This record gives sequence, C-alpha cells and structure tokens, in this order.
Amino acid sequence: LYRVSQILATYFGIPLLCATLWIFLGCVEAFYVSAYSFDSENIDYGTMLGECVCTLMCSSLMVILTSSCHVTVDEVYKTVSHVEYILLNSVLDSATEGELKEFRSQLNSLRIEFSACGFFTFNLPFLCGIFGAVCSYIIILCQFNN
Repeated sequence: LYRVSQILATYFGIPLLCATLWIFLGCVEAFYVSAYSFDSENIDYGTMLGECVCTLMCSSLMVILTSSCHVTVDEVYKTVSHVEYILLNSVLDSATEGELKEFRSQLNSLRIEFSACGFFTFNLPFLCGIFGAVCSYIIILCQFNN
C-alpha cells in the first residue's frame, strides 16, 4: 500500500501541482470578473452568469480533487480499525492472527498522503486554505481596481 502511494506521488505529483494551480487561478479569475461585472454601472448579466458557472466548476473540481484524496487516506485508517476488530472479536488460528498483526503494524506505521511534489498535502485543511487564499486574492484585486 505504501509503495503504491509512493508510485502515485512520483508519477502524478507534477500533474496534481499543475491542476491545482490551474484551478486556483481559474477560481480567482472567475470570481474577480463576476465581482467586477456586478460592480460596474453597465451590468452584463451574460458575462456574470458565465463567470459564476466557471467559478462553480472550478470550486467543485477543487472539492472533488481534495475530498477524494482525503477519503482515500481515511479508508486506510478505517482498515486499521477493521483489522483490530477482527483480531479482538474472532477466533483465528495463530498463522492468520500473526499475519493480521503484521498487517496492522504496517498500516499503523505508514503515513499515507497525497501531495503535489511535496509542496502541500491534499486534505480538508488544504481545501480551506485554498478557499481562503482565493478570497484574499479577490480582495487584493478589488483594492487594486479602486
């Protein structure tokens, strides 16, 4: 399991980094254009609607990407609890019990996470940080506009 996560990090680290950057910039641009078109005297509802749809799509892509990585990591920890439940509540022969104990110790010692080339880890705190950064950049861009 650990080896699979390392292979995934090796092959998909740069694409995850690029996708995250693309989604982040898309969210900032779409939020800014929709806020700017709403603030102007001549409101263009078509542009505003298009940018709101783009914002929704970028935000949902980021939520899907981050939550799928987070759920996968949570499944590892649920597997540990299932193995412990089997060890505590089942009558097993000594060979099976030994293998389950070894598997449990391997799962407990592993640190499974999805990262973009080691820059950041995809989890729910990262998702909150991204949305906070998008809001910060929108405020900064609106202040530059004034």
